[in-house]
Amino acid sequence: MYWEDRFLSDKEQSILDAQQQFNELSSITEYALEKQLSQIQSFYQKYADTNGISLQEAKKQLTARELKAFKLTLKQYIKLAQQKNLSPKQIKLLENASLRSRLSRIEALWIHTQQFAEEMAADTNTHLTDFLLKQYQSSYYKAAYTTQSLLGNYQTFRQVPKKQILATLQQPWNEQNFSDRIWQQKDVLITKLRQEITRSFIAQEPSERTTERISHTFDTQISNVRRLVETETAYVQELALHDTFKELNVKEYQILATLDKHTSSICRHLDKHIVPMSDYKPGITAPPFHPYCRSTMIPNVPLNSRASRPDQKTKYIPDMTYEEWKSDYLT
Repeated sequence: MYWEDRFLSDKEQSILDAQQQFNELSSITEYALEKQLSQIQSFYQKYADTNGISLQEAKKQLTARELKAFKLTLKQYIKLAQQKNLSPKQIKLLENASLRSRLSRIEALWIHTQQFAEEMAADTNTHLTDFLLKQYQSSYYKAAYTTQSLLGNYQTFRQVPKKQILATLQQPWNEQNFSDRIWQQKDVLITKLRQEITRSFIAQEPSERTTERISHTFDTQISNVRRLVETETAYVQELALHDTFKELNVKEYQILATLDKHTSSICRHLDKHIVPMSDYKPGITAPPFHPYCRSTMIPNVPLNSRASRPDQKTKYIPDMTYEEWKSDYLT
């Protein structure tokens, strides 16, 4: 059906946008990996012998010269932490370390590791916030245009203030918002890196094996980023549709699993179901129903006579383009 295709086309574009955003965010993760690998190589060059590095060797204290050099690095980290608005907890950790008169090699390594992960999470959060804001705006206004075209009734439509959208994005769904999930993933990454590096030292593995462990851990992180981006984009896009339908006094929506029904039994079961707007609940009665969900929803409204013919074979051509609608009706 023509109108279904219109909404599906917008959904497909949103999926493509999410994939592009993932490519950008994965480069942030890969940069953190590069810094971590560089640090571990430096660690091995300084402290390894022919048998690698033992945990006992890694726990030795920094020399006075090493501690002095590390404190200069800490000073840079503190400045970066303040610029990137890292957590007060991270800034306090760095400040406390800079005041210590004794610090072990492995403690310094953990501080490097945590700083790299904190910066990665902060940059990811900044980029994803901006992306989801734009996704909401685009989906909200395109849905308004398409729904008004379907109804054959163009009318002025209010723009949503940026501050209001950002507040909406911070609301949790499935117990967390996207920022919560980013910081949670960061904590898991730090814990896993510490475990893998410690195991490598216990086994006195060569640097190549330690590098493999770290790289594998970051591979998992990149997969987590992809799931996060695609699922959060789906949530925001569908939330924008819901908010548009609500603004236009639509009473019901229909679930469309056209893009997802070949892979998801959940979506196949819900395809074509009609749901009252009052029952909207992401993950339960509205997409996304699962990670990477591609289902969407359309307004369930009677078609205006201008929007379809009795035989439903004639495609309706809108009176104006989306850009014209934005110019004339978006206030």
